[in-house]
Amino acid sequence: MIVRERACPLTVLAPPATLSVMSKPRLPSRPADTWEGGFLFDQPRLVLAVSAGGGLVIAGGPDLYLLRPGAQGMLTRPATEAFGSITVAATEPRAPRRYAVASDEMITIFYQRGGEDQLLRLRLDAGPRW
Repeated sequence: MIVRERACPLTVLAPPATLSVMSKPRLPSRPADTWEGGFLFDQPRLVLAVSAGGGLVIAGGPDLYLLRPGAQGMLTRPATEAFGSITVAATEPRAPRRYAVASDEMITIFYQRGGEDQLLRLRLDAGPRW
């Protein structure tokens, strides 16, 4: 038996001659365009998960923390007793900008429909665990 090998042509794509580089943003030069910096919280707090995307920051532990794009203050609320401590957080960097948090007992997805805030809660079934 005779086996013949044929060379397969490969196409190698070369990088572009010039890479487009985004210019650095200009920092504000007028005090009216800035805001005062400092610590986010007045005392240490337990945070177990943090996610950021598209200017949205979400964090969790015993409490849920939310910083919306352009906001100058963090929104805080305690996690419900049924939810438990938040151990996972996730945000979408682009529209529709949903975000989610999870604990050992539940996953909650926050989203908007028709301009109104909506929640989707998924509970862990009490059946056998893998």
